[in-house]
Amino acid sequence: WHWHWHIPDLMKLLNLNRKVEKSHFLLTTLQGAMKVFYVVVLVAQYLQPITAAKILALCAIASPSHSLWCYQYMAALAARGHLITVLGVDKPKTEIPNLTTFIADGVYEAAYTNDTITEYSVETKIDMIYSLKFFDQISTPAVLHSKALRDLIKENENIKRPFDLIIHDHTCVHALLGLVPLFGNPPLILATTFGSPQWMTFRAGNIFNPAYVPSMITSAGQHMTFYQRCENLFYYIFLEWYTRFVSEPFQDQLMREVFGSHLPHVRDIAKQANIIIVNHHFALNGPRPVLPGVV
Repeated sequence: WHWHWHIPDLMKLLNLNRKVEKSHFLLTTLQGAMKVFYVVVLVAQYLQPITAAKILALCAIASPSHSLWCYQYMAALAARGHLITVLGVDKPKTEIPNLTTFIADGVYEAAYTNDTITEYSVETKIDMIYSLKFFDQISTPAVLHSKALRDLIKENENIKRPFDLIIHDHTCVHALLGLVPLFGNPPLILATTFGSPQWMTFRAGNIFNPAYVPSMITSAGQHMTFYQRCENLFYYIFLEWYTRFVSEPFQDQLMREVFGSHLPHVRDIAKQANIIIVNHHFALNGPRPVLPGVV
Protein backbone atom coordinates (compact mmCIF):
# COMPACT_ATOMS: atom_id res chain seq x y z
CA TRP A 1 0.00 0.00 0.00
CA HIS A 2 2.87 2.30 0.81
CA TRP A 3 4.55 1.86 -2.62
CA HIS A 4 1.26 1.99 -4.44
CA TRP A 5 0.64 5.39 -2.88
CA HIS A 6 4.01 6.93 -3.93
CA ILE A 7 4.49 5.48 -7.44
CA PRO A 8 2.27 8.09 -9.19
CA ASP A 9 4.15 10.90 -7.46
CA LEU A 10 7.45 9.36 -8.49
CA MET A 11 6.32 9.08 -12.12
CA LYS A 12 5.26 12.72 -12.13
CA LEU A 13 8.64 13.72 -10.77
CA LEU A 14 10.46 11.71 -13.46
CA ASN A 15 8.31 13.20 -16.23
CA LEU A 16 8.96 16.69 -14.86
CA ASN A 17 12.72 16.08 -14.89
CA ARG A 18 12.55 14.87 -18.48
CA LYS A 19 10.63 18.01 -19.52
CA VAL A 20 13.15 20.25 -17.77
CA GLU A 21 16.05 18.45 -19.45
CA LYS A 22 14.32 18.69 -22.83
CA SER A 23 13.59 22.41 -22.38
CA HIS A 24 17.18 23.05 -21.33
CA PHE A 25 18.42 21.19 -24.41
CA LEU A 26 16.14 23.20 -26.71
CA LEU A 27 17.17 26.47 -25.08
CA THR A 28 20.87 25.63 -25.40
CA THR A 29 20.40 24.63 -29.06
CA LEU A 30 18.49 27.85 -29.80
CA GLN A 31 21.15 29.99 -28.14
CA GLY A 32 23.85 28.27 -30.17
CA ALA A 33 21.89 28.76 -33.39
CA MET A 34 21.42 32.47 -32.62
CA LYS A 35 25.15 32.90 -32.04
CA VAL A 36 25.89 31.25 -35.38
CA PHE A 37 23.28 33.47 -37.05
CA TYR A 38 24.82 36.64 -35.60
CA VAL A 39 28.28 35.58 -36.79
CA VAL A 40 26.97 34.85 -40.31
CA VAL A 41 25.19 38.23 -40.50
CA LEU A 42 28.28 40.06 -39.24
CA VAL A 43 30.55 38.35 -41.76
CA ALA A 44 28.09 38.96 -44.60
CA GLN A 45 27.91 42.64 -43.65
CA TYR A 46 31.66 43.02 -44.00
CA LEU A 47 31.96 40.87 -47.11
CA GLN A 48 29.25 42.62 -49.14
CA PRO A 49 30.60 44.60 -52.13
CA ILE A 50 31.10 48.32 -51.54
CA THR A 51 30.33 50.48 -54.57
CA ALA A 52 30.60 54.22 -55.11
CA ALA A 53 27.67 56.12 -56.56
CA LYS A 54 28.08 58.06 -59.80
CA ILE A 55 26.63 61.52 -59.23
CA LEU A 56 26.00 64.25 -61.81
CA ALA A 57 25.79 67.82 -60.47
CA LEU A 58 24.22 70.45 -62.74
CA CYS A 59 25.58 73.72 -61.32
CA ALA A 60 25.32 76.03 -64.32
CA ILE A 61 24.31 79.33 -62.68
CA ALA A 62 26.61 82.15 -63.77
CA SER A 63 27.39 83.22 -60.22
CA PRO A 64 30.52 82.46 -58.15
CA SER A 65 28.42 82.03 -55.00
CA HIS A 66 26.42 79.21 -56.59
CA SER A 67 29.59 77.48 -57.79
CA LEU A 68 31.05 77.84 -54.29
CA TRP A 69 28.33 75.85 -52.52
CA CYS A 70 28.19 73.34 -55.36
CA TYR A 71 31.88 72.44 -55.18
CA GLN A 72 31.85 72.31 -51.38
CA TYR A 73 28.89 69.94 -51.52
CA MET A 74 30.50 67.81 -54.23
CA ALA A 75 33.87 67.75 -52.45
CA ALA A 76 32.16 66.29 -49.36
CA LEU A 77 30.51 63.59 -51.48
CA ALA A 78 33.77 62.86 -53.32
CA ALA A 79 35.56 62.50 -49.97
CA ARG A 80 33.15 59.65 -49.19
CA GLY A 81 34.34 57.82 -52.28
CA HIS A 82 31.59 58.78 -54.72
CA LEU A 83 32.43 59.58 -58.35
CA ILE A 84 31.31 63.12 -59.11
CA THR A 85 30.74 64.77 -62.48
CA VAL A 86 29.99 68.50 -62.53
CA LEU A 87 28.53 70.49 -65.41
CA GLY A 88 29.29 74.06 -64.38
CA VAL A 89 30.48 77.49 -65.42
CA ASP A 90 33.35 77.86 -62.92
CA LYS A 91 36.37 75.66 -62.35
CA PRO A 92 36.99 74.45 -58.78
CA LYS A 93 39.48 76.53 -56.82
CA THR A 94 41.41 73.44 -55.76
CA GLU A 95 41.84 69.99 -57.22
CA ILE A 96 39.23 67.57 -55.87
CA PRO A 97 39.84 63.80 -56.15
CA ASN A 98 37.07 61.72 -57.76
CA LEU A 99 35.65 64.82 -59.45
CA THR A 100 35.37 65.43 -63.21
CA THR A 101 34.25 68.79 -64.59
CA PHE A 102 32.65 69.95 -67.82
CA ILE A 103 32.93 73.74 -67.88
CA ALA A 104 30.62 75.74 -70.15
CA ASP A 105 32.52 78.66 -71.65
CA GLY A 106 31.01 82.00 -72.59
CA VAL A 107 28.15 81.97 -70.07
CA TYR A 108 29.52 84.84 -67.99
CA GLU A 109 30.26 86.81 -71.15
CA ALA A 110 26.67 86.36 -72.32
CA ALA A 111 25.07 87.12 -68.95
CA TYR A 112 27.17 90.12 -67.93
CA THR A 113 27.78 92.75 -70.59
CA ASN A 114 27.48 96.51 -70.61
CA ASP A 115 24.01 96.16 -72.09
CA THR A 116 22.74 93.52 -69.65
CA ILE A 117 24.04 94.94 -66.37
CA THR A 118 21.49 97.76 -66.47
CA GLU A 119 18.68 95.21 -66.82
CA TYR A 120 19.54 93.78 -63.40
CA SER A 121 18.96 97.08 -61.58
CA VAL A 122 15.61 96.81 -59.82
CA GLU A 123 13.31 99.38 -58.29
CA THR A 124 10.34 97.23 -57.28
CA LYS A 125 9.79 93.64 -56.20
CA ILE A 126 8.22 92.81 -59.56
CA ASP A 127 11.33 94.20 -61.27
CA MET A 128 13.40 91.64 -59.35
CA ILE A 129 11.49 88.78 -60.98
CA TYR A 130 11.80 90.30 -64.43
CA SER A 131 15.54 90.82 -63.94
CA LEU A 132 15.78 87.12 -63.02
CA LYS A 133 13.79 86.31 -66.17
CA PHE A 134 16.18 88.39 -68.28
CA PHE A 135 19.20 86.70 -66.69
CA ASP A 136 17.70 83.23 -67.16
CA GLN A 137 16.79 83.76 -70.81
CA ILE A 138 20.33 84.91 -71.63
CA SER A 139 22.38 82.42 -69.61
CA THR A 140 20.28 79.30 -70.29
CA PRO A 141 20.86 79.20 -74.09
CA ALA A 142 24.58 79.76 -73.49
CA VAL A 143 24.69 76.66 -71.27
CA LEU A 144 22.40 74.50 -73.44
CA HIS A 145 24.42 75.22 -76.61
CA SER A 146 27.82 74.89 -74.94
CA LYS A 147 30.51 72.45 -76.00
CA ALA A 148 30.72 71.21 -72.40
CA LEU A 149 27.14 69.91 -72.52
CA ARG A 150 27.70 68.26 -75.89
CA ASP A 151 30.84 66.56 -74.57
CA LEU A 152 28.98 65.34 -71.48
CA ILE A 153 26.19 63.82 -73.58
CA LYS A 154 28.61 62.26 -76.07
CA GLU A 155 30.68 60.65 -73.32
CA ASN A 156 27.61 58.94 -71.83
CA GLU A 157 25.39 58.39 -74.88
CA ASN A 158 26.04 54.63 -75.12
CA ILE A 159 25.42 53.98 -71.42
CA LYS A 160 21.87 53.05 -70.42
CA ARG A 161 22.02 54.75 -67.01
CA PRO A 162 25.39 56.49 -66.58
CA PHE A 163 24.55 58.16 -63.24
CA ASP A 164 22.98 56.93 -60.02
CA LEU A 165 21.89 60.42 -58.93
CA ILE A 166 21.46 63.87 -60.48
CA ILE A 167 21.64 67.06 -58.40
CA HIS A 168 20.36 70.25 -60.04
CA ASP A 169 20.81 73.84 -58.87
CA HIS A 170 17.17 74.73 -59.44
CA THR A 171 17.51 78.49 -59.24
CA CYS A 172 17.76 78.86 -63.02
CA VAL A 173 18.55 76.88 -66.19
CA HIS A 174 15.68 74.43 -65.65
CA ALA A 175 16.07 73.19 -69.23
CA LEU A 176 19.01 71.08 -68.03
CA LEU A 177 16.44 68.79 -66.40
CA GLY A 178 16.15 67.21 -69.84
CA LEU A 179 19.26 65.25 -68.88
CA VAL A 180 17.21 63.31 -66.31
CA PRO A 181 15.13 61.27 -68.81
CA LEU A 182 18.03 61.32 -71.28
CA PHE A 183 20.21 59.51 -68.72
CA GLY A 184 17.62 56.91 -67.72
CA ASN A 185 15.63 58.77 -65.02
CA PRO A 186 17.93 58.32 -62.00
CA PRO A 187 16.88 59.80 -58.63
CA LEU A 188 16.78 63.60 -58.68
CA ILE A 189 17.64 66.20 -56.04
CA LEU A 190 16.73 69.87 -56.52
CA ALA A 191 18.82 72.32 -54.49
CA THR A 192 19.21 76.07 -54.20
CA THR A 193 20.77 78.76 -52.04
CA PHE A 194 18.15 81.24 -53.27
CA GLY A 195 15.99 81.08 -50.15
CA SER A 196 12.92 78.87 -50.55
CA PRO A 197 11.65 79.59 -54.09
CA GLN A 198 7.97 79.09 -54.67
CA TRP A 199 8.59 77.29 -57.97
CA MET A 200 10.54 74.57 -56.13
CA THR A 201 8.31 73.83 -53.15
CA PHE A 202 5.04 74.13 -55.08
CA ARG A 203 6.22 71.52 -57.60
CA ALA A 204 6.64 69.12 -54.68
CA GLY A 205 3.05 69.77 -53.59
CA ASN A 206 4.26 71.89 -50.67
CA ILE A 207 1.80 74.80 -50.90
CA PHE A 208 2.36 77.72 -48.53
CA ASN A 209 -0.59 79.57 -47.03
CA PRO A 210 -0.30 83.27 -48.01
CA ALA A 211 -2.17 84.25 -44.85
CA TYR A 212 0.87 83.61 -42.66
CA VAL A 213 3.80 82.51 -44.88
CA PRO A 214 5.46 85.54 -46.54
CA SER A 215 6.22 85.33 -50.25
CA MET A 216 9.86 85.28 -51.34
CA ILE A 217 9.48 88.78 -52.83
CA THR A 218 7.64 90.49 -49.98
CA SER A 219 9.22 92.49 -47.19
CA ALA A 220 6.49 91.62 -44.70
CA GLY A 221 7.07 89.30 -41.78
CA GLN A 222 4.84 86.52 -40.53
CA HIS A 223 2.62 88.86 -38.52
CA MET A 224 0.94 90.69 -41.41
CA THR A 225 -1.84 93.22 -41.51
CA PHE A 226 -4.89 92.63 -43.70
CA TYR A 227 -3.39 94.82 -46.44
CA GLN A 228 -0.07 92.94 -46.29
CA ARG A 229 -1.88 89.61 -46.58
CA CYS A 230 -3.71 90.81 -49.67
CA GLU A 231 -0.41 92.02 -51.12
CA ASN A 232 1.21 88.70 -50.19
CA LEU A 233 -1.58 86.80 -51.96
CA PHE A 234 -1.00 88.90 -55.09
CA TYR A 235 2.72 88.03 -55.05
CA TYR A 236 1.94 84.32 -54.75
CA ILE A 237 -0.46 84.49 -57.70
CA PHE A 238 1.98 86.57 -59.74
CA LEU A 239 4.88 84.15 -59.13
CA GLU A 240 2.74 81.15 -60.07
CA TRP A 241 1.61 82.94 -63.24
CA TYR A 242 5.21 83.86 -64.07
CA THR A 243 6.41 80.29 -63.51
CA ARG A 244 3.67 78.59 -65.53
CA PHE A 245 3.28 81.03 -68.42
CA VAL A 246 6.67 82.76 -68.77
CA SER A 247 9.55 80.75 -67.31
CA GLU A 248 8.46 77.14 -67.87
CA PRO A 249 7.34 77.54 -71.53
CA PHE A 250 10.70 79.12 -72.41
CA GLN A 251 12.69 76.45 -70.57
CA ASP A 252 10.56 73.61 -71.95
CA GLN A 253 10.92 74.80 -75.55
CA LEU A 254 14.69 75.17 -75.23
CA MET A 255 14.95 71.75 -73.56
CA ARG A 256 13.11 70.11 -76.47
CA GLU A 257 15.25 71.89 -79.05
CA VAL A 258 18.42 70.50 -77.49
CA PHE A 259 17.40 67.09 -76.08
CA GLY A 260 14.46 66.11 -78.29
CA SER A 261 10.71 66.68 -78.52
CA HIS A 262 9.85 63.31 -76.94
CA LEU A 263 10.72 64.42 -73.40
CA PRO A 264 8.14 65.10 -70.67
CA HIS A 265 7.32 68.69 -69.77
CA VAL A 266 10.04 70.36 -67.71
CA ARG A 267 7.54 70.82 -64.87
CA ASP A 268 6.79 67.10 -64.79
CA ILE A 269 10.50 66.28 -64.63
CA ALA A 270 10.91 68.65 -61.68
CA LYS A 271 8.02 66.89 -59.93
CA GLN A 272 10.06 63.67 -60.01
CA ALA A 273 12.49 65.12 -57.45
CA ASN A 274 13.04 62.81 -54.49
CA ILE A 275 14.47 65.54 -52.26
CA ILE A 276 14.34 69.35 -52.41
CA ILE A 277 17.04 71.25 -50.51
CA VAL A 278 16.32 74.93 -49.77
CA ASN A 279 18.23 77.68 -48.00
CA HIS A 280 15.73 78.28 -45.22
CA HIS A 281 15.85 78.09 -41.43
CA PHE A 282 13.05 78.95 -39.03
CA ALA A 283 15.42 80.96 -36.81
CA LEU A 284 16.05 83.43 -39.65
CA ASN A 285 13.01 83.11 -41.90
CA GLY A 286 10.32 82.02 -39.48
CA PRO A 287 8.62 78.62 -39.27
CA ARG A 288 6.69 77.24 -42.21
CA PRO A 289 5.11 73.84 -42.88
CA VAL A 290 7.15 71.63 -45.21
CA LEU A 291 6.76 68.09 -46.48
CA PRO A 292 9.26 65.39 -45.46
CA GLY A 293 10.96 65.63 -48.86
CA VAL A 294 11.75 69.35 -48.43
CA VAL A 295 14.92 69.88 -46.40
